Amino acid sequence: MGRANSYSVVVLCLQSLFVSLSVAGDVGRASAPDGQRMLVVIRWEYQGLAPRMRLYTADPARRIRLWETRSVRTLAQTPAWRRVDGPVSIKKGSARNFVLVYHNPTNKPVYFFSAPHRMTPAEFTLGFRFRCLCVNHVFEVPAGYYWYRVVRILASRHMRGERLQVVHKLVAVDRQRGQLFSTGRHRPVPR
Repeated sequence: MGRANSYSVVVLCLQSLFVSLSVAGDVGRASAPDGQRMLVVIRWEYQGLAPRMRLYTADPARRIRLWETRSVRTLAQTPAWRRVDGPVSIKKGSARNFVLVYHNPTNKPVYFFSAPHRMTPAEFTLGFRFRCLCVNHVFEVPAGYYWYRVVRILASRHMRGERLQVVHKLVAVDRQRGQLFSTGRHRPVPR
């Protein structure tokens, strides 16, 4: 690796750290758990899909509904407010809404689903709920659009631990399979 490339990597790492720390401070006291808060690290894995899923705080000035899901032409048309690049701090005994946003800058629609999320460490998951996007459904993002979904994290006041990692695997599917699982025509169990 050349000197210019090494310098670029260091700058990008420092920028990422700065953004993570400043956003984490915005979202809550993400850098100093006090026993009354849970730090939640949300990660994405991708299979056949460009890594473009982003997490935002919900705009406090807009009325939103849990699981509201739409595709719009611009990010400004979503209820997204501030991008979250670091851990999310949730007060135990509370719930918070967030907005997931996936941008498709290509000239073809994208179809994807989310496998059920994995959470670690398992012993801290009791009392934690993430009403998210892993709902046995295929989502479509039209070419050039922003797709968004309002999600909610709930943390029981009786939760233990101070840090939890949640990982979603997003999987691309073709148009035919996408349409089958986005319209409700599939039946998981034969009647």
